[in-house]
Amino acid sequence: IAKRGTVVTGRITRGTIRVGDTVLVEHAGGTRRAKCTGIEMFRKQLDAAGPGENVGLLLDGVDKKHIAAGDWLRSA
Repeated sequence: IAKRGTVVTGRITRGTIRVGDTVLVEHAGGTRRAKCTGIEMFRKQLDAAGPGENVGLLLDGVDKKHIAAGDWLRSA
Protein backbone atom coordinates (compact mmCIF):
# COMPACT_ATOMS: atom_id res chain seq x y z
CA ILE A 1 0.00 0.00 0.00
CA ALA A 2 1.69 3.18 -1.18
CA LYS A 3 2.85 5.50 1.64
CA ARG A 4 1.35 3.22 4.33
CA GLY A 5 3.59 0.16 4.41
CA THR A 6 3.83 -3.44 3.26
CA VAL A 7 1.13 -6.06 3.78
CA VAL A 8 2.24 -9.54 4.83
CA THR A 9 -0.11 -12.48 5.31
CA GLY A 10 0.12 -15.68 7.28
CA ARG A 11 -0.94 -17.69 10.31
CA ILE A 12 0.00 -16.73 13.84
CA THR A 13 1.53 -19.80 15.50
CA ARG A 14 2.13 -18.46 19.01
CA GLY A 15 1.87 -15.25 20.93
CA THR A 16 -0.28 -12.21 20.26
CA ILE A 17 0.28 -9.21 18.02
CA ARG A 18 -1.34 -5.82 18.56
CA VAL A 19 -1.48 -2.70 16.47
CA GLY A 20 1.54 -0.58 17.41
CA ASP A 21 3.80 -3.53 18.28
CA THR A 22 7.36 -3.56 16.96
CA VAL A 23 8.32 -6.80 15.23
CA LEU A 24 11.47 -8.30 13.76
CA VAL A 25 11.27 -9.74 10.25
CA GLU A 26 13.73 -12.64 10.14
CA HIS A 27 14.95 -14.05 6.83
CA ALA A 28 18.06 -15.51 5.24
CA GLY A 29 19.47 -12.05 4.44
CA GLY A 30 19.26 -10.80 8.02
CA THR A 31 16.75 -9.19 10.36
CA ARG A 32 14.76 -5.98 9.92
CA ARG A 33 12.70 -4.03 12.42
CA ALA A 34 9.14 -2.96 11.50
CA LYS A 35 6.07 -1.56 13.23
CA CYS A 36 2.64 -3.17 12.88
CA THR A 37 0.22 -0.39 11.90
CA GLY A 38 -2.78 -2.55 11.05
CA ILE A 39 -4.25 -6.04 11.41
CA GLU A 40 -6.97 -7.43 9.16
CA MET A 41 -8.73 -10.79 9.12
CA PHE A 42 -11.32 -11.58 6.46
CA ARG A 43 -11.73 -7.85 5.64
CA LYS A 44 -12.31 -6.87 9.26
CA GLN A 45 -9.95 -4.55 11.11
CA LEU A 46 -8.65 -5.94 14.41
CA ASP A 47 -6.80 -4.44 17.35
CA ALA A 48 -5.06 -7.74 18.18
CA ALA A 49 -4.72 -11.30 16.86
CA GLY A 50 -3.66 -14.55 18.48
CA PRO A 51 -2.57 -18.12 17.72
CA GLY A 52 -4.31 -19.99 14.92
CA GLU A 53 -5.61 -16.90 13.13
CA ASN A 54 -4.85 -16.15 9.48
CA VAL A 55 -4.20 -12.42 9.23
CA GLY A 56 -2.84 -9.70 7.03
CA LEU A 57 -0.45 -7.32 8.79
CA LEU A 58 0.38 -3.83 7.58
CA LEU A 59 4.05 -3.24 8.43
CA ASP A 60 5.71 0.15 8.37
CA GLY A 61 9.48 0.30 8.02
CA VAL A 62 10.07 -2.61 5.66
CA ASP A 63 9.87 -2.69 1.86
CA LYS A 64 8.29 -5.52 -0.13
CA LYS A 65 11.66 -6.38 -1.68
CA HIS A 66 12.88 -7.33 1.82
CA ILE A 67 10.02 -9.82 2.39
CA ALA A 68 9.91 -13.35 0.94
CA ALA A 69 7.88 -16.52 1.44
CA GLY A 70 9.01 -18.39 4.55
CA ASP A 71 10.09 -15.33 6.54
CA TRP A 72 9.22 -15.18 10.24
CA LEU A 73 7.99 -12.34 12.44
CA ARG A 74 8.77 -12.21 16.13
CA SER A 75 8.35 -9.60 18.81
CA ALA A 76 11.15 -7.10 19.29
